[in-house]
Amino acid sequence: MGSKVAIQHVRTYGKKEIERGLENLLADLGGLETLVPSTTRKVLIKPNLVYPMSWDTGVTVNLSLVAKLAQMIRETGVEVIIGEGAGLGISSQDTFEKIGVQKLA
Repeated sequence: MGSKVAIQHVRTYGKKEIERGLENLLADLGGLETLVPSTTRKVLIKPNLVYPMSWDTGVTVNLSLVAKLAQMIRETGVEVIIGEGAGLGISSQDTFEKIGVQKLA
């Protein structure tokens, strides 16, 4: 299987717009069932949380996107793990706490 790339533009960064954009993006890639086959038991989401800064700085991802993706995968019965290694000299745990990743668990 070759690599696939999809880009989805959204007009605003509102939660609903981001969620709709993710749904469209996954559809462009063949649907979640194509990306996460029924035999899958666990999925790791690596969301690019390298520094404890807000998503609107461009340094990290908007957590609405991560939350929606995790929810969609969990609804298929697959366990979701959110994992990241923060930047050099930065505590990953501190970054997760400051950005609010714990709320997604």
